[in-house]
Amino acid sequence: MAVVRPDRAEHIVLTEWGGDKNLLKDITNNMVTVDPYRALRIVRNDLPDLSQLGRDLLLEEISNALAGTDPDGAESSARQIEAADIRSRALSKLSRTLARSDPDRAEQIVWSIPDEGQRRQALANIFHTWLDTAPYRAEQLVPRNQESGEKSWWWASLVKKVAAADPNRAERIARAIPDEAARAGALYQLFDTLRAVDQERALRVAATIPPHHEQEWARILAATAQDVTGTQPQRAQHLFDEAIRTAQHITDPKHRALAVWGVGGLLAETDRERGERLIRDITNPKIRLHALHGLAKEFADTDAPEQTAQFLAACVRIAAEGTEPTMRHWEIKWILKDMVKADPGWAARLATETLSSIPKEDRFSHLTSSADLLVDHVPDRAMHLATEAVHLVRQQKDGDRYNSYSMRAMVILALVDPRQAVRLATDTRSMQADEALERLVCAMVETAEQAGKDSERAR
Repeated sequence: MAVVRPDRAEHIVLTEWGGDKNLLKDITNNMVTVDPYRALRIVRNDLPDLSQLGRDLLLEEISNALAGTDPDGAESSARQIEAADIRSRALSKLSRTLARSDPDRAEQIVWSIPDEGQRRQALANIFHTWLDTAPYRAEQLVPRNQESGEKSWWWASLVKKVAAADPNRAERIARAIPDEAARAGALYQLFDTLRAVDQERALRVAATIPPHHEQEWARILAATAQDVTGTQPQRAQHLFDEAIRTAQHITDPKHRALAVWGVGGLLAETDRERGERLIRDITNPKIRLHALHGLAKEFADTDAPEQTAQFLAACVRIAAEGTEPTMRHWEIKWILKDMVKADPGWAARLATETLSSIPKEDRFSHLTSSADLLVDHVPDRAMHLATEAVHLVRQQKDGDRYNSYSMRAMVILALVDPRQAVRLATDTRSMQADEALERLVCAMVETAEQAGKDSERAR
């Protein structure tokens, strides 16, 4: 009810439930997206005993809800948040929302974000927004980024973006970059953009990159080989061989892996087997994962669905066995999203098989997101995963008395087996059955409304 009639929901809790603080908190959570001002008033006036964490999380949701329509209210709500990490998240979201409509304010907000990691991510978000909407602003922002690796990537991205419309300006930007490594990366991007429209100029640009920048030169050689494959196959073979030798000669392990990835990806477009072998030999598991995923996406556009699925399955296994545990859930989710399109049945099996490799604190998220991905393709497996997610979170969260944590999984389950969703939703001693059912229905309505908004934004 809080989603459809927030005023009525508040009145019922205050008059018929004696102002029960747990219920009031729950309906406030549910009404945030439809009536953020009412939610803010309740947080300020009617929930004095709310924990600091609970208050901060509600203020974050309110700030997010107001960001698109009331930036002043959104910023005010965000700055009332006590916890620096949560306040940083809210301000980061607000800056991203404002990056197009009010870029000056967006940047001011970014620099006020207390958490360094969140601040860097927020800077990256507005930089990439400005690449599309205001390249001159993006150019001004790059020198203010203190992270050298990110700065190099930003310069390269800027040059690539500008080169398509104004190669002369792009070249001036690239040559003015003070750091030599960043300059080499930007000049490579200019070369890569010019290849399709002015090959002679592209080669002239490449010739100005010092030869000791082997990562760039390995990719230049491979790209040139790709360009002449159809007309000069022997020269192309020679250039690919030289590109591979150059990449494998790089002493820094990470740079070597990145160079081999670049060469292998280009080689695979003309010689799939050789390119694949090169990429499978990359020793850095994360880079091998990204490289194989890139190949899988290329094959997805061809008539090789089985090979696409094989690559993606290999990616999932690399993620499950060789990547950072804290990132494992996100990396597997990222790959399964493509795997569902290639082979839904295989994706369903992998979602279950990889559960044991996920850290315990991320398993509920893994089960729920996997169920969400599979619900339209393998509904039986989605039902099983969603049910398991509900049972797991109830073990972890002291029974999850008000279904607050498990509601997302229950909504997914309701799409496949409404009766099972109702049984689980009402299987609680903290609420009457009709109240639990009402909360489930409201969550389903809210999910449907959000799906509609997402669909509109995607058009």
